[in-house]
Amino acid sequence: TNTRFDCTMALTMGKDHISFVLGDVKRVLPVREVKPGVRVALFNPLGDHELNEALGAALTSKIPEGTQVLLMPDGKAQALLHVLGRNSKLPTLVAKKEIKSYMKLPVVQGARDECMTSTGGEAFYIGADQAEELKGKQVLIVDDVVSTGGSLKAMRELLKATGALESGVLCVFTEGGDRADVMALGNLPVNDPAWD
Repeated sequence: TNTRFDCTMALTMGKDHISFVLGDVKRVLPVREVKPGVRVALFNPLGDHELNEALGAALTSKIPEGTQVLLMPDGKAQALLHVLGRNSKLPTLVAKKEIKSYMKLPVVQGARDECMTSTGGEAFYIGADQAEELKGKQVLIVDDVVSTGGSLKAMRELLKATGALESGVLCVFTEGGDRADVMALGNLPVNDPAWD
């Protein structure tokens, strides 16, 4: 079931932004058109250590019991994954957006055909040694935002290909509505009438 956490996060709508407060951390998310006719509040934790520490503190206790590994698709939220790994003492893994020369062959791939902020399909990759580390483990998929579910689909393909088990999906925000298969701190709207 969809889980919203009882924390001190508050969202406030504006004409061209959404503001949120998490404890002592306040941020403004600008509203942008990411595709023709599609406007969203852009959440970008990249390089924001204060925000990632606050988010990590709010999310760490929500990691399902029995989780053995944290898996994230390559993107702008790797600092959050670092905080969650440090706080939980669980190993972390980032599925890369391209095959790297250091990856042990055969490389395992999971693909997505849609993304809110990218065009076209994308794939995510892990090396054979990383795939072996996931085999039979309870893996929590972590991301900053889950909207179309494209990255989630790709991570689930990786888990299936490696023989890993999904312990859940944990993110900061869902986008465009609650999702029964995702635990999130909150939901960000898509094309909210307040932005007209």
